[in-house]
Amino acid sequence: ILILDEASQMSIPHALVAASVLHPNGMLIVVGDPRQMPVIVANDWANVQRRSFGRYPVYRALFDFLFALQSQPARSIAMVRLATSYRVPPRLADFLRHEIYQHDGIQYHSQQREVMRAIVSGNLFVDAVLHVEYPIVLIEHDESASRTRNLFEAQLVTSIVVPLIKANLDAQRGFGVVVPHRMQRSTIKTLLKPAM
Repeated sequence: ILILDEASQMSIPHALVAASVLHPNGMLIVVGDPRQMPVIVANDWANVQRRSFGRYPVYRALFDFLFALQSQPARSIAMVRLATSYRVPPRLADFLRHEIYQHDGIQYHSQQREVMRAIVSGNLFVDAVLHVEYPIVLIEHDESASRTRNLFEAQLVTSIVVPLIKANLDAQRGFGVVVPHRMQRSTIKTLLKPAM
């Protein structure tokens, strides 16, 4: 049995390499959520005019490819849709169900009952962002001069993360920062070094 997790971010060539160790009679279990971050593609392969790319869409995510195959007749691909989360707060799960997962017919809900403990930093901005009553916070700004990295956003992230670090929280016990852009991730890490 080979289990490939986060398959919505895995390209088909990477999946083929991983599956090369699988026994011919083995089982492949692919886990993913196509509504989350897709595979990062550096080229506009979907619009390449070669027939081979239409027939063999190696640029697509493994999960998307298998999902399309699953709907074709005579394909033996079983699909199980999970609807219960144990990680996100119920209010966030309600938002995700109404805004995203309803399109897939998934009655997404949460069994998470713990709430983040209150963290007071003394900074009005940070305290508002970390308020336990608001599991979704949108921060809007008008900085538009950045090109390769955004120092303004990195400083915002750092101002939020430092009080979490001081409260003895980390990636295993309380927070995570998702930054797909490598240069931005490097900038945030550099700013956080003194606090770690």
